[in-house]
Amino acid sequence: MTTARGFFYDDCKSGDRLAREYTAVVGPTPTAYLDGSIPCYKWVSAAGGTHGYYITIDSFLPSGDFEIFLKFKKNIQIYPDSPALQIYYTFRSTVDSFQFGYSDQSYFNRLFPGGSVYCTQTWPRVVPSDTWFNFRGRFTTALSKTKYWQVGLAEINWDVFTSKSIGTSGTERPIHVTRPPGDGKIGIGYVSFGVGDYIEIADIRITPVPKTGGP
Repeated sequence: MTTARGFFYDDCKSGDRLAREYTAVVGPTPTAYLDGSIPCYKWVSAAGGTHGYYITIDSFLPSGDFEIFLKFKKNIQIYPDSPALQIYYTFRSTVDSFQFGYSDQSYFNRLFPGGSVYCTQTWPRVVPSDTWFNFRGRFTTALSKTKYWQVGLAEINWDVFTSKSIGTSGTERPIHVTRPPGDGKIGIGYVSFGVGDYIEIADIRITPVPKTGGP
């Protein structure tokens, strides 16, 4: 695992590093797993009903605006009603964070003590089971945007959340980014709906976003 000069890289090969540098916030810690030739971290649900599982990266805090890239693969029995992937940033607690998720629609939540606000956008596609996808998210003080696309296919355009007001709950239209991205931990997880539901995460990379303009 590399964290030099503001960069983070985890090839997801080591269960020791997983135990040492991540913390399970809700649900069990995933396990190190080899999917064919791809090393990954894997959650498998042992419970029926709706259950969330996510971890925080405790060994690395971004110093400011950043971009995160990873690969994910899922098999969720009830879909598209359940998120295939959840990403948190400026994560302070289960009720104080920004959260992105994907199901039949993409959504962006701002969770805060005592409540939350969200916006959603319907995707014209779903995420097939047992298929590797790329995820990329860019989080800055002014804007948050994400995308995911199938491994081996062309990268798609950004889905920009914080400039949208479609489907926003509460009084924020659009959602306000109230603190800088480098103000908290990064979390990764998913929601299961049945025994045997799983998600695999591989090739985690976090890089700073270069500043532009100015003197």
